[in-house]
Amino acid sequence: MPISKDEFAKLEKVSDRTGGKKVDWEKIATEIVDSGLFYSVKEVHENLVEKAVTPVRCRGALETLVKAAKLSKRFDGRKWYYGEPIAD
Repeated sequence: MPISKDEFAKLEKVSDRTGGKKVDWEKIATEIVDSGLFYSVKEVHENLVEKAVTPVRCRGALETLVKAAKLSKRFDGRKWYYGEPIAD
């Protein structure tokens, strides 16, 4: 329900808030490569990122790492897996 200007003026000002949670994707890429394993988006989201961001953002970040040639991805018919870079 909308509020009036007077009610809006009484609300607390919050100017020192910071943005959402930050994830160091370079560190995540290093962990994936060092493990020697290939992870699905769900596994990265739940185990490495610990649900700090949404799975969609996690997938987007992994795609960015693939474009930067820091990871490679493969499809098994159901899921995409991300791991150390492999020459095609």
